[in-house]
Amino acid sequence: MPLLEFIRIDCVYEGESRTDFLISFTLNHSGMYMTIIGTFNPDHIKQSVATASKGALASDVYEKTKSLLAQMEKLRRSRLQSVLMSNTLLILLPPSEGKSSGGYGPSIDLPSLSFDQLNPARLLMMNALIQLSGNPLLAQKMLGVKGSALEKARTDNAVISSSPTALAIERYTGVMYDSIDYVSLDDSAKKVFDESTIIMSGLFGVLRPFDFIPAYKLKMGAKLRRNKACSTIWKPLVTKALAEITENRVVWDLLPKEHMAAWEPSKIEIRNRFTVKFLEANADGQLRTVNHWSKLLKGALIRHLVSNPEAAGSTDLLTELLANFSHPAGYEYRPDISNEIDGATEIVFVKEHC
Repeated sequence: MPLLEFIRIDCVYEGESRTDFLISFTLNHSGMYMTIIGTFNPDHIKQSVATASKGALASDVYEKTKSLLAQMEKLRRSRLQSVLMSNTLLILLPPSEGKSSGGYGPSIDLPSLSFDQLNPARLLMMNALIQLSGNPLLAQKMLGVKGSALEKARTDNAVISSSPTALAIERYTGVMYDSIDYVSLDDSAKKVFDESTIIMSGLFGVLRPFDFIPAYKLKMGAKLRRNKACSTIWKPLVTKALAEITENRVVWDLLPKEHMAAWEPSKIEIRNRFTVKFLEANADGQLRTVNHWSKLLKGALIRHLVSNPEAAGSTDLLTELLANFSHPAGYEYRPDISNEIDGATEIVFVKEHC
């Protein structure tokens, strides 16, 4: 539940918008001498000034809000601890190129997202995307689309701070996510997926499947701020964030190169890191890398991992785990050509020529 929704249930700021309430709340804080409101909307600026002119919250409301915030933080930390202690499996996934439209949740609430230490950078990225998407030429260059796709992307990006949200696992669509088919997983596998999966994002850094996010368009390789790729901006921040949860974990790194660039596994303590490659034999027995269908193939593997978390999170059971993987497209685990590359074990699956 988003943090401010938790407060709303207790009717702390009934009749006020979130922004108005937060302005009033920060004016009470003894450590605050300035509140900066980020917006491109003149009406929002007028409303914020009007709210600030009313002064701070009543002391009893302020204290009640602090108490509720403390309770919510305790719940958040408890949930995070549960996630960290639940298993040793960790799966790193890219987002999807395409994303579902609309949503049913409230507008994005950054404090409710996982890895809240990334929120200052997330806010800067969001504001930069909103501003840049207002320029058609710059937006086309950065987003890499044109025509109706460009218009939709610009429309989505312009309202990311106020548009409805959806769970990340529902927002991200496309071949790999369709192949994962989250809704068809049994309850146990869904729980493992929720607790074990980290999704890389050019806009948000890293997310969990249960985070509520708006529709947006931004590639990890896009140069959004300071003429730097999103991956370059996120690399030190994401590496530090992941370092807090990867110790003694078995990491299945299913990221493409573009998203691998957003973290530095060599600077993190990891029990084992696995990457995956799918190869196909031609009539002459030569092996070639499968690119077009790799997302579909990875989706099937992910289903196998979350359905067998004990084995997937154990290096001792790796051979058994992969030997029991019956890939729908006929790919089989080949330990004889799997090898160590850049500190990771590359797991190779091969489909023989028919």
